[in-house]
Formats: sequence, structure tokens, C-alpha cells
Amino acid sequence: MAGVEISGASRHRRRPHPRREQRGVVGITGQAPRGHDADVERVIEAARAVNLPQDREIIHVLPQSFVVDDGDGRREPIGMSGVALEVEVHM
Repeated sequence: MAGVEISGASRHRRRPHPRREQRGVVGITGQAPRGHDADVERVIEAARAVNLPQDREIIHVLPQSFVVDDGDGRREPIGMSGVALEVEVHM
């Protein structure tokens, strides 16, 4: 239909990628039950805890949203009151 003659083609089989979306959950620490930078770091590390083949490694972990105590997803949880912090990340 395009008027172009194809002289050859190749096919590539992709290996399955590890799960790209991952969740992590931790308890909020500190004297007051408010989210802090350390809690955000801990919950992101919890989300990174996945088994990967030896020839794979995690390059980036990008937080997509945070949830405090089953609330609505937020981009920034620092200072929010609660007892549990959850994150959804894209790896």
C-alpha cells in the first residue's frame, strides 16, 4: 500500500521485565505521628524489596503517590498525621 518493497525483516524476542509497579508500606515513626523524610526513605526502600534475576538491577525508583492511613493518594506526605505510610513506585 505504501509502494515500498521490503527486502528483509527481523524479529526480536523480549525477555519479560520484572514488575514495574510496586508498593511499600511502613509505620510512621517520630515523636508525633507525622510523616518525616526518614519515613519516606523507609517506605521507598520497602517498595524496592523485590527479587530480581542476577542479570538485572534497579536503576530508578520513581514514587507515583503516597497514602497515609488508607486516605487519598498524595504527591507529598511530609507533615501528614497518621500511623501507616504507603507508596506506589514505578521502577
